[in-house]
Amino acid sequence: MEIHVGMGRNGSLLLLRSADKGVDRYHASAARAGFAAESLPVLSCVQEPYTSTVQAALVDSDRFSCLIFTSHQAVAAAGVVLASAGHLGLMARWRQLPIFAVGGRTADAVAAIFGVHAKGGSAGSAAALGAVILQAYGLGGESTASGHGELKRKPALFLCSRIARGDLTEVLTAGSIEVDQVVAYDTCGNPFAGDEVVAALSSAIQDSRSPSLRVWVVFFSPSGVSAVLPTLQHCEHTFGKCVYYAAIGRTTATALEDGGVTVHAVAQNPNAEALIASIIESSVD
Repeated sequence: MEIHVGMGRNGSLLLLRSADKGVDRYHASAARAGFAAESLPVLSCVQEPYTSTVQAALVDSDRFSCLIFTSHQAVAAAGVVLASAGHLGLMARWRQLPIFAVGGRTADAVAAIFGVHAKGGSAGSAAALGAVILQAYGLGGESTASGHGELKRKPALFLCSRIARGDLTEVLTAGSIEVDQVVAYDTCGNPFAGDEVVAALSSAIQDSRSPSLRVWVVFFSPSGVSAVLPTLQHCEHTFGKCVYYAAIGRTTATALEDGGVTVHAVAQNPNAEALIASIIESSVD
């Protein structure tokens, strides 16, 4: 995939993720702040090996207290099962239970597929979502629970990626909520992703009207780091000093730092506003 990244009055953003359908909130926020932005997907999602396991969990809805997502890909995997023949009645049953999600994109996916508002969409990380869930069930901080005594005795269903970290499960288990963590999908890197990122950066640098304008490469996950960083580092000497690195979340930033990269901006929450704010703050510094 060939991507041309233009240059805004304040620089450019190359976002290593797939763009939203319709109006992309990252592109829109970047434009309002004076940045040109383009998205370049560097990972693909594979659901097929895990569909039967997800189906078995979703069919057994009476066994669970709530449904948890930390990515829009997991929501999509659930949607495939729930939309299949013979399982349409399951959707109504899951709508009666609390559904929790991290980040605006995941919450939007829940709204689109389940038709309900997900709780915790503004949580900045899986661990922060865990705290929201504990609070909702009256097990941490100020209780917002109402009539959930029976549900507390049932496990939470957490649909996740194969490489999901254990932060959320650890928080909930420590708070006395049992978690059934079910793999819903896996991610694999595009073998040409590194070369595509290098080509996009080269075009942005050539279009730059000023050597002081920065071209930002924004990583959204440790998997994206693994898919792109080796090729990027091999060609980094050709970029000069105008390429800067940003990460969504501390986990992704740590993956970059472990790879020997200086991270110039870290968005504390997985949304466009937090990313742009962190980049602007870094630019001022």
